[in-house]
Amino acid sequence: MLAAYAFPTFIDWGVIVEKNEAAAYSALAQMIGSLLVWLGLGIGAAILGAIFMAVSLTKPLLKLTVAAKSLAGGNLSTYVEGSERKDEIGTLSAAFNKMVADLNNYIDELTETTKAKERAESELKLAWDIQQSFLPDEFPDMNEIDVYGTCEPADIF
Repeated sequence: MLAAYAFPTFIDWGVIVEKNEAAAYSALAQMIGSLLVWLGLGIGAAILGAIFMAVSLTKPLLKLTVAAKSLAGGNLSTYVEGSERKDEIGTLSAAFNKMVADLNNYIDELTETTKAKERAESELKLAWDIQQSFLPDEFPDMNEIDVYGTCEPADIF
C-alpha cells in the first residue's frame, strides 16, 4: 500500500489517501503515456507550423526570383504580386514593380530622344548635301588665278 497525507490550509482537516501499489503505478504509467502523447502532438504541431511559416516566407521570394530572371531575360512586362503585404517582402515587391515601370519609362524616353537625334542628323545631312550641290565638282583651269573651294560642316555626322 502507498499512502499520502496532506493538510489543506483553507480547512482544519487532514486528508490521507491510500492506494495499493499496482493502482498507483498504473496511474503514473497512464500519466506518462498521456504526457508522451501530448508531447508528440505538440512537437508535430510545431513542425507543421514551422513548415507553414517557411513556405509562406519562401513562396513570395521564389516569385521575386522568377520575376527577376524574367526581367533579366528581357521581359519588360514582368509584374510581381504581393506588393500589398505589410512586411519586407511586400516592400521588396513594390520596389521591384516600381523599378520595372521606371525602366519602361526610361526606355520610352530614350527611344524618343534617339528618334529626335536621328531626325536632327538627317536634317544636318540634307543641309550638307544642299551646300555641297552649290559647289562645282571641278573648277575651270585659269592661268591668271588659282581657284579652290571647300565646304566643311561644323558638325560632321
